Formats: sequence, C-alpha cells, structure tokens
Amino acid sequence: MRGRHFLVLGAGLLLAALFLWPALGSSPDAGPTLTGPSVFRYVAPPGWTSQVGPSSMGGFPQAIGPASNNFTPDITFKTDGYESISQFVQTYQSTLVDVTSQVFPLKLVDQEPFVTAKGVKGVRLHSIDPSSPPTAEQFSYIFSDPNGLIYEFACACAPADAARYAPIFDASMKTVVILQAGG
Repeated sequence: MRGRHFLVLGAGLLLAALFLWPALGSSPDAGPTLTGPSVFRYVAPPGWTSQVGPSSMGGFPQAIGPASNNFTPDITFKTDGYESISQFVQTYQSTLVDVTSQVFPLKLVDQEPFVTAKGVKGVRLHSIDPSSPPTAEQFSYIFSDPNGLIYEFACACAPADAARYAPIFDASMKTVVILQAGG
C-alpha cells in the first residue's frame, strides 16, 4: 500500500514539473539559466554552455555558443555606470571584449526599443566591426535596475551568423529578469 502512495506522489510531481517548466521561463531544450546574484537572471540559447566571464567584466556568468565561422558566439554581461538608458545610447562607445581581452572597434548600425517577457523595458543596439572583412557583429541589450544602474548584455557572433543569431539572441534576452538585492 505504501508503494502505491509513492508512485502516485511521484507521478503527480512529474506532471507538476512538466506543466510548471514553461511558466518558469525555461523549456527542456533551453540552454542553462545564468544568474548574477542579486543582479540578473536569463536563459541562454539551447545547446550553449556557461562559464565565468572575464574578471575585467566583473566575473559574471557568460553564455558560450558553438564556434562558427572562426568565432565563438557569446553573451557577456557588464554594468556601465549610473545614467539613464537614453544617455547611455547617446554616448555609446561600442567595443567588443572577448574572453582573451582583445578589443575590436564596432560601429552602431541601428537601435530599437526592446521589452522582456517580464516587461523590463530597454533598448537593443546593433553594431558591426567596420573593418573589411568584418570579424564581429554584436547585439547589445541595455536595461536599468530600479536604482538607475545600466546593465548591458552584449551578444556577439560572426557577421556570417548574424541573421541566424539575431532572433536567438532576442529570444534569450526576452527571458532577462532584473533582480532586487537578495532576489
């Protein structure tokens, strides 16, 4: 009799997990959930891994995708000081920093408003390396926390992969949640 109770309880927990998984902002084929304690949380693209980002960028978790076209795509988080999003966009000095700390200049191509699934409003900046041929393309998602601190999620890939990765980056950044201290 006791075994049947555990079987029923186990089946109930399995069903609850299957129904709750999408509500938690993840899916069985999603990448890892990355969290900067008391700062942010988001779900990386499917098939990606995570690692600790460069210490020059605060050592936050970084999402790493599979190498393609001589480039390893990534999502790197950094904070850019206390100012409004519009001030940040106006003074945007675009640079791409990879895990080996090489810096590539980037040229702003376009910008547009961006809103996460949880209603966090920000802006999406699209930049490309101006050299010929270009070596990197970046989609930066800029948000601010309730205290005005600017957060940037820099999503970089090879230019040849940009059309494929733009919607993947958008989908991942739709899962961004800005956390409160202790959240």
